[in-house]
Amino acid sequence: MSPGVIPRPKKKPQRSLSLASLGIVLVPDVLERTPPYVDRVLPDSPAARAGIRPDDLIVESGKGAEPEKHLIQSCKALLADLEYVDYEDAIKLTVLRGHEWLEFTLRPGDAPKLPKKGQP
Repeated sequence: MSPGVIPRPKKKPQRSLSLASLGIVLVPDVLERTPPYVDRVLPDSPAARAGIRPDDLIVESGKGAEPEKHLIQSCKALLADLEYVDYEDAIKLTVLRGHEWLEFTLRPGDAPKLPKKGQP
């Protein structure tokens, strides 16, 4: 195993976290190792509220309460990493914005609740 790489848990949760639940749309994954640049951030999403912006490069991810982080080298790697994070858990994303390293904690449960059918 490479230095700095933390092994993933062996068991996936019943309901995994997704980029859609965070409000992140990555650039199109056209190469084997397309870097995970943020293409769009959906309005009023956990990512928008945290401060993530288009053109941010996601370089690390980790569960909110745990100090371990995973190096993210491609769009595919980020999607694979999210499969091991429960939908209810917060996630930390480290991004490179210009020459600045920034860390954000996103909580998917903070997404606005849509009204049920028939309610205003």
